[in-house]
Amino acid sequence: MFKKALIFLVLFLAIPSLNFAEDEPDDRVARLSLINGDVSIQRADDKDWIAASVNMPLQTGDYLYSPKGARTEVQLDNSGYIRLSENTDIGILNLSDKIIQFKIGAGKATLAAKEPHFEINTPNTAITPLSSGRYRIEVDDEGNTTLTVQNGKAEISTNAGSITITENQKIKIEGDESPEYEIVSADTKDAWDEWNDKRDSALNAVKSREYVPAYVSGVEDLDINGRWIMVTEYGYVWTPTVVGLGWAPYRAGRWVWRDPWGWVWVSYEPWGWAPYHYGRWSFVPSIGWCWVPGERAGRWRWRPAHVRFVTGPSWVAWVPLGPGEAYYWRHTPSANVSVSINVAVPNAVTVVHHDTFVRGVKVVAPLPPNPFKVGKIIAGPPLIVPTKASLSPLPAKVVPRYAVPSPKVVHRPVVVKTPAPPAPRLFSDKIKDIKASKGMPVKTVIAAPQTQPAKKGEIKSMPVKTIQEPKPGVRPLRPKEGKPAVIEPKEKKVIKKQERSAELPQRKRPISQKEGEKITRPKKELKKREDISEPKKRKIEKKERPIKKKQKMDDNEIEKQPFKEQPQGLKREHRGNERDTH
Repeated sequence: MFKKALIFLVLFLAIPSLNFAEDEPDDRVARLSLINGDVSIQRADDKDWIAASVNMPLQTGDYLYSPKGARTEVQLDNSGYIRLSENTDIGILNLSDKIIQFKIGAGKATLAAKEPHFEINTPNTAITPLSSGRYRIEVDDEGNTTLTVQNGKAEISTNAGSITITENQKIKIEGDESPEYEIVSADTKDAWDEWNDKRDSALNAVKSREYVPAYVSGVEDLDINGRWIMVTEYGYVWTPTVVGLGWAPYRAGRWVWRDPWGWVWVSYEPWGWAPYHYGRWSFVPSIGWCWVPGERAGRWRWRPAHVRFVTGPSWVAWVPLGPGEAYYWRHTPSANVSVSINVAVPNAVTVVHHDTFVRGVKVVAPLPPNPFKVGKIIAGPPLIVPTKASLSPLPAKVVPRYAVPSPKVVHRPVVVKTPAPPAPRLFSDKIKDIKASKGMPVKTVIAAPQTQPAKKGEIKSMPVKTIQEPKPGVRPLRPKEGKPAVIEPKEKKVIKKQERSAELPQRKRPISQKEGEKITRPKKELKKREDISEPKKRKIEKKERPIKKKQKMDDNEIEKQPFKEQPQGLKREHRGNERDTH
């Protein structure tokens, strides 16, 4: 029995990755999967806006803005997503295993909820999807919210109460303290909905789902940019078909600092999410580089990168980990690691200057041809202190002014049901601790969602207004005065263009019995215009006649009045010529 226990202990210690399984961060991340236009990001640990890059990992507290003419998509690890139209901002209030919570200050977005653990917060409403489905949220400049349930069921909560709507219904909430609502049937699809339909069709028709779990993001890009091949040693593997000769994994991209992991790989390749954060890489002579995803059984854990580092006096190098090779999430000097099997592959090792690694700038300097023979092999990421430039995947790209949202929109309070965790520390504050530890990341402390109400203004970067009991004197949530709870749009389809102008003003105020007499107002206005048209012509004729008479009188008076000192001998026709010249 003692021998069996000893053997088990030796085997346990021989697998370094198991030693730190309990300490390894399991923070949830989202993928910035699509960018059209100058999309910008404000990280939770920094005040500046930076240029967004595809495959950038997003965390709790990050803010995203899609300016005029832009669109973007954020994929979640549960097959869900949220898409932003132009002039739209979202803040990630909470990204945990228990809830995914977004804030929308203004604009238009579409959410696909694959599980009922979402909450969308707007200036006057907290939206909770009650089932899987697709939901369209619009927030105008005044903070009024419009929700269209295209598929599913949702609860809308306000400071005055809550209400539930179902599929193909649209609700508009106006006001904050004493809100009113109006429910109608969903509108016909516009260009935004049609674009979402096309995007959904592309995501659903994915062959790679046969080899990768459904909750792994970025799988749809594998079908377009590569192919799956059966290899006897590993099973089905994926190999890219859009790369050139001499290509190697973990080369087209940048290392970005993100706590609590430290250095995280952000690939510039559109498909570079799943193959760089899950599985391993192997070089098969008859095929080339192949991504080995591994077995589908068990829960896959997202990781910043699967590489082996080696450092020198002024340079940093790395190589992809092969199948079965140990992964270390943090710097572990006590571990005895071996050289990766991929080091023997030609052109597999990537080596850059220290400043290139940290600041993203190209430095012309001699680099070792084989770093793993002369450098120090590291278990885990290298101990390199980041700078502010290490926060951006595109440090050289300048964010245009129009791609930064208005502070009024960013700091607009929202209504929440689930209080969000506190905002993380700023990088300017954390850098002291990072330098003290010589490059170790700072563990992010994110509290689990609480059920009790939070104090107003608890989150400085993203103000919230927690739903509480209605105040005395506040009327409960109710339909607009004079309107039923649900309005069917059948009458809207029959309304003609001429009649619509007479009925639109009635939507802005409660309908009263006296207003029935005012329906003929436009006809009276038309009669007035017809009566006025003829007198206008008569008035013009009257004005022309006295002008002619006055001119004759003036001419006669000029000849009779010598005090105007007109030249003698100046005749009428001469004066007429002078007028013509002027």
